[in-house]
Amino acid sequence: MTQQVETFEEMISRVRDLPLGISAKVVRVEGDHGVARKLLGLGLRVGSVIEMVQRRGQGVVIANSGNRIALGASVAERIWAEPMDGQRH
Repeated sequence: MTQQVETFEEMISRVRDLPLGISAKVVRVEGDHGVARKLLGLGLRVGSVIEMVQRRGQGVVIANSGNRIALGASVAERIWAEPMDGQRH
């Protein structure tokens, strides 16, 4: 029996592509310091645990530490997350 092993890139996805209701840990943020600073101001950083709550047009709404945060499409595509506890994307 052959066991399939996923690479790190196969285990992560852009936040905009996460299914509704899934919890995930932020593992990477693309972009310049301005993007990172904006996200930090919203309480999001590498290591933050988020939950996909809602899709709004091209953007998304996520939950983080009891807060709901609306992210536009251009920001949601720059955040990469890994599903928690064996959840699949």
